[in-house]
Amino acid sequence: MKLFSFFRGSKPEEKVVKLLQQLTKQAKALMATNDELAADLEAAATKLEESNVLLGIVKTQVDKVGMETASLVQKIKDLEAAIGNQGNVPPNVLAALQKVKDQLSAQTAATNALSGSVAAVDAQVDDAPPTT
Repeated sequence: MKLFSFFRGSKPEEKVVKLLQQLTKQAKALMATNDELAADLEAAATKLEESNVLLGIVKTQVDKVGMETASLVQKIKDLEAAIGNQGNVPPNVLAALQKVKDQLSAQTAATNALSGSVAAVDAQVDDAPPTT
């Protein structure tokens, strides 16, 4: 009944023109909203692309630290074995070895924290569907 009351009191063609103007205005607003949405999505895609580049850089650095750490761990084990084979080890050598082992423990803790951060970020992003 609202549609018919819309036409009361004035010429139907005037009402149709007003209705078309309102519909045109709403269509333009909807198109502008869609354009804004598309622009926002494009900006989000650009930010994600930048993040992916940064993640690649971080991965390269983490891989390098991993290789260096593995090498250092082996050197520490070799030094411990060499020190263990010596009879009388000076206290400053033992203190220096302990300092190296403490730093290695700190690095392990930092690596574990980084792994936790990576896991938290990974949990926020859906995995890609498996390919068959």
